[in-house]
Amino acid sequence: MKNIKIYLVSKYEYSSKIGTWTYYIEYKGAVKKSTGTMKNARSSARMLLVALIQALMCLNQPCNIVVISKVPLGFRNIISSPNNDLLCHIHDLILRHKHMASFKVDNDFSNVEEWERQAKIAKDDAEANYYDRLANDNYMMNHQYEYL
Repeated sequence: MKNIKIYLVSKYEYSSKIGTWTYYIEYKGAVKKSTGTMKNARSSARMLLVALIQALMCLNQPCNIVVISKVPLGFRNIISSPNNDLLCHIHDLILRHKHMASFKVDNDFSNVEEWERQAKIAKDDAEANYYDRLANDNYMMNHQYEYL
């Protein structure tokens, strides 16, 4: 079984009732990130659970999973939880795909912050290279016209 870590991040805007979820799947130093939004999300905790469902649906074989979030996800009281529909769905996904899962509450998301920093650098570099190529293409086009 592959050993993976899933980091969960969420945000909920109470005035607009729009929630945002993000997950990071880490496996052997490689990271996959996905993010999404949902209207009428109800809470940030619910968005964490949606992020976990989305992450679990990406896994195509049984894995040893460590799920890391900054707050407990509510698995101690599934039946009385306001999010019991999502908790039951997660439980079903884990069992159906024969994953082994453990859950960890941790405020140290320095890995996530570093991945975001590296992604921003890569994006900035890609944009700079694009504009350099564009400038080069314009330069070449201008010189071609001079020769015509």
